Amino acid sequence: MRLTQLATWERIYGEVESEIAARTSFAGWRVNETELARYYDVSRTVARDVVARLQQRGLVRKDDRSRWIAPAMTPEHVGELYELRWLLEPVALEKAASRLPPELLPEIRKRLEAAISSAETLTGPDLDRLEEDLHVTLLGHCENGPMMQAISLPQALLIAHRFLYRWMPRLFGAEPFLPEHLDIVQKLEAGHVTAAADALRRHLQVSRDRAIDRIHRVTQEVHPEDLPYLEKF
Repeated sequence: MRLTQLATWERIYGEVESEIAARTSFAGWRVNETELARYYDVSRTVARDVVARLQQRGLVRKDDRSRWIAPAMTPEHVGELYELRWLLEPVALEKAASRLPPELLPEIRKRLEAAISSAETLTGPDLDRLEEDLHVTLLGHCENGPMMQAISLPQALLIAHRFLYRWMPRLFGAEPFLPEHLDIVQKLEAGHVTAAADALRRHLQVSRDRAIDRIHRVTQEVHPEDLPYLEKF
């Protein structure tokens, strides 16, 4: 029985995560487990497992009345999450640097160079992959479990970015994070780990304002449909 529930949990999780993350750019939401279960025709146990995973990913939390909420990506909230990222991710990068597989950095660099040379053809999923190369795959080689767990909270931003890129991939013309990522990777390849960590910190600091701008522009042009398990607050 547990295996069946787990399979159901996995089957619907990606869509639920996508729908909620997309809407946090527009408002904050209360997540109703009962309506979530009814909408997907699953048990309350499955719905509860989905919400628990959303909490682990940093997308939802409980309010002071123990209700599940997905906070809006307001400029203040985005700023707070980016501040966490620029405090934590450079440290994780320094810890991961000596544990990287030898082929990883050349592979990431080649993808970045190819992306820069054909920036006008990049799609939202392409940008997702390039973000993930640095902020998820590379940093994932840090073996400090508690640190990586702490990083997972602000990385909820990456989930939200997935939809911002798809809705508005051409906001900046040539995406400015590409040369910034390339600079970080090249410094790592040269063995300049501290310089790479400093470059990552600067990249995240300037990315904050770009993220806020992209969210603002998307909310002016895109209007997602209502869902019965989400209540705006």
